[in-house]
Amino acid sequence: MKSVTLDTGALIALERGSRRMIALLEVARDSCASIAVPACVVAQAWQGGLRQARIARLLRAPVTEVVPLDDLGARAVGVLCGRASTADITDASVVLCARGRRHGIVTTDPEDLRQIDGDIPLFSPDWQPVGEKGRTAEIVPASTGGRHLRRPRRSGW
Repeated sequence: MKSVTLDTGALIALERGSRRMIALLEVARDSCASIAVPACVVAQAWQGGLRQARIARLLRAPVTEVVPLDDLGARAVGVLCGRASTADITDASVVLCARGRRHGIVTTDPEDLRQIDGDIPLFSPDWQPVGEKGRTAEIVPASTGGRHLRRPRRSGW
């Protein structure tokens, strides 16, 4: 599995118990792939506090890095927002985080991210690459041997 950066929609899908999102995280953990979550994504998704057990477990996982937004990062996000004509600092942070790590992005918001970077690989929480004009085609990570992802018995997520 390639390493990925998660946007807010991916965290919400996890919290809602998306079987595919849980399976994706299991594959990441088992293959030691890294998962990056920009701090502003955590802030946007963390609205239920202690009731958000799945997100809390993800953020504590050894494969997960919560990426802070420091002064230099904030300036880079601002420049990217200006170039892309968007005011969404969370989306710009997600793109910069993924670019810097050579990650794809797991997102429920492909149109806005495509506006910022038309070339970055985007995946839905159901592990489908998001194509042009909303078209999708299913892919399965190589580590599953070509089988569709199934919900793990006791995932811990």
